[in-house]
Amino acid sequence: MQSVSTAPIDRLRSTDPKGPVAFFATPAYAGCHPLYMRSLLESTRELCARGWRVQHTWSIHQALIHNAREELFGQFLASGADWMFMIDSDIGWEATLPLRIASFNEPVVCVPVPGRSLNLPRATKSGRMQDALSYYMLDDRDEARTRLAGARRSLWNDPLPSASGIISSTLDRFFEIDSSGAAWFAMRRDAALLLAEKHPELSIHVADTRSWALFQPLVENGTHWGEDISFFARWRRLPEGGRIWCCATATLSHSGPVTIVGNLARAVEEPESEEPILRSWPYEKTARRGDLPDEDGDTP
Repeated sequence: MQSVSTAPIDRLRSTDPKGPVAFFATPAYAGCHPLYMRSLLESTRELCARGWRVQHTWSIHQALIHNAREELFGQFLASGADWMFMIDSDIGWEATLPLRIASFNEPVVCVPVPGRSLNLPRATKSGRMQDALSYYMLDDRDEARTRLAGARRSLWNDPLPSASGIISSTLDRFFEIDSSGAAWFAMRRDAALLLAEKHPELSIHVADTRSWALFQPLVENGTHWGEDISFFARWRRLPEGGRIWCCATATLSHSGPVTIVGNLARAVEEPESEEPILRSWPYEKTARRGDLPDEDGDTP
């Protein structure tokens, strides 16, 4: 993954002063991970080299994630930018990913992020490091294949009450989903304007900027939906038929006590030996399946 390189990053000025504008929006309560910053700078360089102009903004010290996302959403609309890339501060990604998504040119595209939780008791029992990973919140490959091969649905949760339809499960391209997490997603300006226009009752002011409370959690049929599922539900339920696309072939990192690097398409399709890598600091040290410490604390 290129985001762990140490080569200098330069040429961050756009080659076209009138080019399209990418707006990176990040809820960052108290800071950003180095892999996030590296990815942001690399993507900025790639975009500028191709005539894009780039803006960056962060929501700082906002403990309620739905309020943070709404503040960023309002700033995007006020900015006049063409695309919003809302990315959490603990995510790393490939430098050209925003360009790929903009070229695909669908109004809403999500990129699945690997889970970063560890199930150490399960790994200790099996003797396999990869069994510690709750990867994409799916327990195993069979479940992943089942979820991606059948009726269109969320990658993260049970289908929303309005879910319907059938999708292709081919993972070598973008495919349609019902919903997703919001740790890495892109939204085109016309889609954001349409969603805001259809919800005048949710108009608010956040930090002196007009926004819309589109991330407020929904409570339906006895279920409390998260801010991300609620946002995408509002988009999907538009009379115009809001669509959500998934880019499953991108490689992303998710950092916490350890950094999990994953690619959903490869996790589903490739042999077990090619499953996502568990990385710890420094990133050159990696642990693959079977690399649990022995009784002396050493790894094989």
